[in-house]
Amino acid sequence: MSYKILLILGFLILPITACQEIASEAETEQRRGESGKNVDVAVAETGFLNAAKEYVGTTKPSVEVAVRSQVEGKLLNLTVDVGDRVVRNQLLARLDDTLLVTEVNKAQADLAAIESEQAQAMAEVSNAKAQLERSRVELQQAEANAQRYQDLVTEGAVTAQQAETFQTEAKVAQQGVLSAQDQLRSRQKAVESITGRMAAQRAVINDRITRKTYANLYSPINGVVLEKTSEPGNLVTAGGEVLQLGDLSTVKVVVPVSELDLENLRVGQSVSVLLDAFPDRTFTGEIARITPVADPVSRQIPVEVNLPNPNGNITSNLLARVSLQQGASPRVVIPESALNNREDQQATIFVVSDSAESEATVSAQTVTIGEIANGKAVIVAGLQPGDRFVVNSSQPLEPGDTVRLSILSES
Repeated sequence: MSYKILLILGFLILPITACQEIASEAETEQRRGESGKNVDVAVAETGFLNAAKEYVGTTKPSVEVAVRSQVEGKLLNLTVDVGDRVVRNQLLARLDDTLLVTEVNKAQADLAAIESEQAQAMAEVSNAKAQLERSRVELQQAEANAQRYQDLVTEGAVTAQQAETFQTEAKVAQQGVLSAQDQLRSRQKAVESITGRMAAQRAVINDRITRKTYANLYSPINGVVLEKTSEPGNLVTAGGEVLQLGDLSTVKVVVPVSELDLENLRVGQSVSVLLDAFPDRTFTGEIARITPVADPVSRQIPVEVNLPNPNGNITSNLLARVSLQQGASPRVVIPESALNNREDQQATIFVVSDSAESEATVSAQTVTIGEIANGKAVIVAGLQPGDRFVVNSSQPLEPGDTVRLSILSES
């Protein structure tokens, strides 16, 4: 009988205990609610009011060069292949230079023939000078004889007819001098002409030697072989392309930008670049050039973005998504819901104390508001990056209130 009574009492005590525990939990929750107000807290950061606009482009080498032959010839060999790195002045290919060597040899043989002509002409100049000297000596002798006989005629020692004979000889000697002078000038002009031909022929030889060096093709830049456009054994014409090189130490992405966004862009501005080939990475580029001419149909302006690529991981022709942030510079931007008592360009926000606990206190702070858009507001003054502030509160706040940080709050 006593056992049954105890069992009945046990069933009666269990509900009473459960009700007491529920009442205790309710009282605890009530005390918690009275001790603090639930708030969502955020950390002030710099940013932009408007979302970045994304443009799609393709990666290209910062410099692209076509290696072309300047002479015609059969391509003997290539020392590089696609993907190989090259440096400036590195030998890339060789052409058959047999014909070029032949041209050099022929030009040198022609120069030797001209030099032989010059030697002969110089000898003739020497002979002409000697003949002129002899003619001058003969003239002096003839003039002396003519003068002596003229004096004898005056003295009556010889007849005038005899004196005229010597005067005639003097005139003939004078003509001989003039003829020798003309002959010397003619020979000297011939030498000058041959000397000019020699100079021209030396220029021809230098040109042939230079053309011979064109049989070797060298790299004009530091870069990478992008494409082979000819193979050994092919005949390459003058101006024919053999290789394409690119400098990938910096890659460029050209994107068409609307004319309406042009005023917000500037050379040197940083941009974010996403590459589908590297989905987990974000690259930082820089606007290098804004084309001054817009497309007449689409009214879009090509904007060139440079992307550093020191390791050469970024290749050519990759899809690139360029995010061009609108605005001159980042400012402190907060949610519009954090603003209280807004009046003109002033408002109040509640700043949270630097407490590491789940509970903290708030203080009111006046801020100057800039532009407001898309549910966000630019704070011109009154709030610094890193300050914690209340975004939303379950109840109206007063300075000095104790608040409880929600699980959505930023630390």
